[in-house]
Amino acid sequence: MKAAEKNDVEAMIAVGKLFEAADGVESSFISAAKWYEKAAATGNLTAKTELEAIRGYKNE
Repeated sequence: MKAAEKNDVEAMIAVGKLFEAADGVESSFISAAKWYEKAAATGNLTAKTELEAIRGYKNE
């Protein structure tokens, strides 16, 4: 979490995945999307893909 808070893109994606999967934290698509958005803002394609996917889940 500390690395994500220091703008480490890979760490942001990892934290997003933790929230999405509820792996050691309470499941929260909102928190997952927040971390994916931060990482996607850097231009990271993986983060953009994860964000699109999570937004798709919310709309189903």
